[in-house]
Amino acid sequence: MQQSNYHDYESLRLWQTPEVEVRALENTDRIRGAGEPGLPANTRHSVQRHLRRHGHPSARHAFRQDREIRMKHLLTVAFLTLAPQVSAQTFDPVAEVLLHPRCANCHVGTDGIPLRSRDASGPGDMTGTRPHGFRVRGGDSRMGIETLSCSTCHGKKNTPPPGGAPGAEGWALPPEDMQWAARTPAQICDQLKHSARNGGRTLAEVADHVSNDPLVLWGWVPGPGRDPAPDTPARAARAILAWADAGAPCP
Repeated sequence: MQQSNYHDYESLRLWQTPEVEVRALENTDRIRGAGEPGLPANTRHSVQRHLRRHGHPSARHAFRQDREIRMKHLLTVAFLTLAPQVSAQTFDPVAEVLLHPRCANCHVGTDGIPLRSRDASGPGDMTGTRPHGFRVRGGDSRMGIETLSCSTCHGKKNTPPPGGAPGAEGWALPPEDMQWAARTPAQICDQLKHSARNGGRTLAEVADHVSNDPLVLWGWVPGPGRDPAPDTPARAARAILAWADAGAPCP
């Protein structure tokens, strides 16, 4: 058997730690603790050992002072843990994803004409956006008109050349009542809260849709020559849930 200790145990660095999510949950009962504060466990015992050896009044004062410091630190930890993340509860991080060309270019209206964009123009900036070439339209099916379906060029995966035809499972336009291309964050926010205008989903189902639907996930792996949607699908879904938990406020 081999035994080791902290002297040769390499702790995780910040960049190696997994993503940690903290949520403040409503509770009818009073809070009985905020977890373990990040303080050395042997602080109290060190002072007590000093008292046994020396019995100095200054040491007893140091112990009382240390206890006060620990309590202040505990309150600080409790505040930092329970305080809501204001930025994560607004619609801003959600709008940043939905207005990115990887998402907005397919969420078009009744004309059913997909959009194409020059990349590197920034989230929500539709400068350089133009209608899809070849007179392409989604048609009533939103999968292309009968004589030129989407699957004619768009397969189940991206084509290798930079800027080549993208592809994903179920390539098609969303329903026209889910249009948000050329709309403002406030308009999209209001739209997303109504199931009749978001594909018949609750906000929890919208978050699940964003993080699991193969066609939506394509926005983060659009192939060479295209900028991906911002952040990650998981973080986008968490932003939707946090916004929903905050009452889904609109800008």
